[in-house]
Amino acid sequence: MLTSPVDFVLPFDVSRQHRGRGVDTGRTIPTLAASAVAVGRQTFIEELTAAEPGFVGTDVDTLSFLRRPVSRSTTAALVPEADAGARDAIADLVLGWIDSLAPVISADRPPRRWSRARRTEQDARQRLTAALADLGCAAPAARATALA
Repeated sequence: MLTSPVDFVLPFDVSRQHRGRGVDTGRTIPTLAASAVAVGRQTFIEELTAAEPGFVGTDVDTLSFLRRPVSRSTTAALVPEADAGARDAIADLVLGWIDSLAPVISADRPPRRWSRARRTEQDARQRLTAALADLGCAAPAARATALA
C-alpha cells in the first residue's frame, strides 16, 4: 500500500463507511510538493519548540506532547491558503474529528448510521469540511481526509 497506493483500494473510507470496490468517492489525497513539506517541517519545529518548556522536567506522554505540533504542521503543509490563526483553527477541527473517529474505528462493528458515535463523527467531519471550503480549498473532503 505504501509503495503503490493506486493499486490498493480500501472498501471503507477513514470513517469506516462502506464505499464498495471501484467506487470513486472524489476523495483523492493530493500529493505534497517539496515546498509544502518544508513549510510543514518548519511549523513542526516552531510548535515543538513552543510546547517544550511546559514539559521540561516532567514525564511526558508522547502522544499528548506531539498532538498539536503534528496537527498544526500537517495543516500548514496541506492547507497553504490558511494564515496562522486559520491554520490553528483547522488543526483543532482535525483533532476534534480524530477524537470523534476513535469510537467509530475501535468499535467491534461499524456503528449504525444514527448512533451517537456516528452522528458525532459526521458533525465533526462536516465542521472541518465546511471550514476548509470557507477558506477556498479545492476538494475540501479530500483535504479533510488527508489531514486526519
